Amino acid sequence: ALPEGYEAGEPAATRDKLYLRELAAKYEKLLGKLDRLSPLPFDDAQLEEATHCWLYGFHRATVVLSASSLEDVLKRATGIDRFEKYDELIVLATRQGYLSGPQAVAAGKVFQGRNRIVHKAWRPTSNEAEDLLALARGAITEVREHLQNQE
Repeated sequence: ALPEGYEAGEPAATRDKLYLRELAAKYEKLLGKLDRLSPLPFDDAQLEEATHCWLYGFHRATVVLSASSLEDVLKRATGIDRFEKYDELIVLATRQGYLSGPQAVAAGKVFQGRNRIVHKAWRPTSNEAEDLLALARGAITEVREHLQNQE
């Protein structure tokens, strides 16, 4: 897609300037968002990518990657590979002591958001994506802390 304000056939320099203005505006927003997230004490490639997606405005990808990361850590913690419904995974993780009640609720919300995107083409706002990312980060942090304490 061409940048807003660019007409086909105009010099490439004009197009480039418009793209640079667009990037500068996005960079300002990115810096404002960055301070709202605290650093995580562990590495998780999917969660890191979900965070980058949120920073750059890819809200659907934020939620899907957040849910994927959460699913991975819950499966690893519980030792199961297959399940029918996310609720089963959450209940098992809670019974095994990996998730507290509030974090189990948070996990459920993350998976509900993922399902709305995948099955109903939901388009979350930046705030909705941020909320679900924060819920996933919290639940994942709790599970990882329990796993670390077992080692």
